[in-house]
Amino acid sequence: MKTGWSSLLVVVGLLILLTYLLIQSRSPDPVRRARLHAALHEFKLHDAELNRDVLLTRTGLLPHYDSLHQSLATMFRALEVLEAWQTEAPGVIRAAMAEPVADLRAVVLNKETLLEYFKSDNALLQNSLMYFAHTSYALSTQPDARHGRLTTLAGALSNAMLRFVRTPQRQVREEIEVLLNGLPTGSPRQQDLQLLDVHGRLILEVLPKVDNLLRQLLLAPTTAEARQLQDAALQHLGSLEARAQFFRVMLYTVAILLLVYLVYLLIRLRANTHALEQTNADLHREMAERTQLEHKTRQQELQLIQANKMTALGTVVAGVAHEINNPNQLVLMNARVLDDAWTDAARVLDFYYEENGDFVMGGLPYGEMRQTIPDLIHDTHDGARRIDRIVNHLKDFARPRGQVGQETFDLNDAVGRAVGLLQHVIQKRTTRFRVELGEDLPRLQGDLQHVEQVVVNLVVNALEALPVPECGVAVTTRYCEAEHSLQLDVKDDGIGVPPEHLDRLCDPFFTTKQEQGGTGLGLAITYTLVRDHGGHLTFESIPGQGTCARVMLPCAS
Repeated sequence: MKTGWSSLLVVVGLLILLTYLLIQSRSPDPVRRARLHAALHEFKLHDAELNRDVLLTRTGLLPHYDSLHQSLATMFRALEVLEAWQTEAPGVIRAAMAEPVADLRAVVLNKETLLEYFKSDNALLQNSLMYFAHTSYALSTQPDARHGRLTTLAGALSNAMLRFVRTPQRQVREEIEVLLNGLPTGSPRQQDLQLLDVHGRLILEVLPKVDNLLRQLLLAPTTAEARQLQDAALQHLGSLEARAQFFRVMLYTVAILLLVYLVYLLIRLRANTHALEQTNADLHREMAERTQLEHKTRQQELQLIQANKMTALGTVVAGVAHEINNPNQLVLMNARVLDDAWTDAARVLDFYYEENGDFVMGGLPYGEMRQTIPDLIHDTHDGARRIDRIVNHLKDFARPRGQVGQETFDLNDAVGRAVGLLQHVIQKRTTRFRVELGEDLPRLQGDLQHVEQVVVNLVVNALEALPVPECGVAVTTRYCEAEHSLQLDVKDDGIGVPPEHLDRLCDPFFTTKQEQGGTGLGLAITYTLVRDHGGHLTFESIPGQGTCARVMLPCAS
């Protein structure tokens, strides 16, 4: 009887210890960790958007300040979430996070103050630039025979001010001041000259202030403070997780002790062979079940690892797209400016051409350049727009997918537009390019530009696989009545794809053309666009004989 009570006390003591260890082994709330990451991500995202909008405002490409207010408001909302997270956190984390959160708020408040000054000064600057440009243009485009010097002076002043706005150098400022001081008095257009002088000097005064505020806004340490807050939070959460892990190890150890003790009691209570065999069978079954739990856990870990890899992939793709988009936007803007400038300059050159006959421009006769330059500017603008579409597709590939457009269109139109964009590449790569389009095809429903990009990517891949220009590429479309789908085939007579690579062609960053500069994103994006339209993409290839890429797209309802 005494031995039974002592055994019961041991079991009860071990159960109490297990309960305590179970309570202490709980990990930090994953929802709380997710809220922290989401708030920090939103804060960093809108901080970057605010910097972008500030730059657009400085260059005059942002017509109003609504997006600045929205980005700043979103940053404050994310900051409030972080403050709430810090207030609701356990005592140790709450105390450790107080200073980083306060520092981050101070930086954001300072950035808000700088932004208000920037908006005020920039509005004044843009207003003066508008008046200055209007007045100088009026003076230079309506010459007076009695004041030819005034026209020349206005043109020189406008040119110098344009250079100063682009690059505010000291010698340009001094040149503008000399020109302003040299404005004539007593002119019939004295009021315009006074406006030109006032706004010109105001621009010289305000522009350096605006650029200084711009630098302070862009260099504000919001990102560094947010990273410091994240590192501190992760450090303390990691310490809590390590403590919980320690208690889990202890829990496992005590559970083993309890199990061993129970087995010991069972052996003592059941002395016959049948009981021992039954106990052994139970242990084997328990071990099998334990292995199957462990197997499930491993599968979940692999899924989490894959999810983490895809998250990192999305971050890289979004970063690359952002870095490409910035200079491409400059190309788009400059192309529009060049088009406007050429339109204005062409009238003057046409007049000179009619008065003096043909002349050489850029090494070619003006009569030929008159038609060539607009085409060059148009081709530059179209190329930049295509880059912009590719960048948007990269961003779409990196972010969670939504629904594609719901327009209905003709697959043959998408093929024709894509082939038109690639005419130069086609003529350079092959002398045997063939297009066979089915007649009276049903229409597709989705995004025309996305399907056009699918055709562009597949045709470019086919062209790059050709070893010599004598090898050909064929693009065909037809209707598959059995599947109520449209079939697009892009077949080449190129080098082919090894069998072991066929299943990986659409994996992000997988490429067989790394030495030629391949990124491994073209077919990955193509696969995503086809999938978003409810279709599928397959490949058939024979090494040394060529490859056929086949796209199946469901017809519109």
